[in-house]
Amino acid sequence: RKYIQADGKVRHRLKKRYLKLKKLELDAISACDIVMPQSKKDKKLLIENSVPKEKIHVLTSYFHNMSLIKREQVNRDILFWDAMYRPENYEAAIWFIDNVMSLLEDTDVRFIVAGNRPPKELQIRSNDRVIVTGFIEDETPYFANSLCFVSPLLTGAGIKVKVIEALSAGIPILTNSIGIEGIPAEDGVSYFHCETAQDYAYFIKKFLNGEIEKDSLLENQYQVIEKYFDLEKSAKDYISLIKHLGEKNATKK
Repeated sequence: RKYIQADGKVRHRLKKRYLKLKKLELDAISACDIVMPQSKKDKKLLIENSVPKEKIHVLTSYFHNMSLIKREQVNRDILFWDAMYRPENYEAAIWFIDNVMSLLEDTDVRFIVAGNRPPKELQIRSNDRVIVTGFIEDETPYFANSLCFVSPLLTGAGIKVKVIEALSAGIPILTNSIGIEGIPAEDGVSYFHCETAQDYAYFIKKFLNGEIEKDSLLENQYQVIEKYFDLEKSAKDYISLIKHLGEKNATKK
């Protein structure tokens, strides 16, 4: 994604680096007995790059399951939570501040940017409507009480654990193709797809006006977690795979 978005010599340099890293990664994978991607999307990508299907076993990413929290005192805060020292996160937060909050000037919402080590370029955008918290000890109150969760990522790859955690918390989720990548959630059923600033503002105003039925949304989100992100089953599958591999290698010796 970085080389595709770049121009000129920078793009050429990044593409060259990408192709080199891709080859090194595929060479390493070919030497493995078991390959464990974190989504079916990544499994498909590996198969397309000639990794034998029988070597690939999808495992669930570990996530903080917040399905027990109660969303009984919902406020008007828009939540974005992640490690804010990572460029893909603070750049997304800055984009949201600069492009979406201006479309919400007629509302009394706040944008809560929660996460450790936010850079100066993010902190200087703090005001009474943009709260940059820095490190927080416990994220569950934010997920329990905020109006919605946004993940307006501009770059990044792979499955986004924070989006899975938001699904488990039952908080309405607004994200784009990068944020929902590898997560089998359905637009308008278990999350709301947004690509532009206008998309985010549109759905946020719908939430504020009570125009979206939240009970069915909550149930649909829980179903995604139960069907695709069962941590206990995934752990058992992992243990079984490792035991089988150990027995196989012992037999060879």
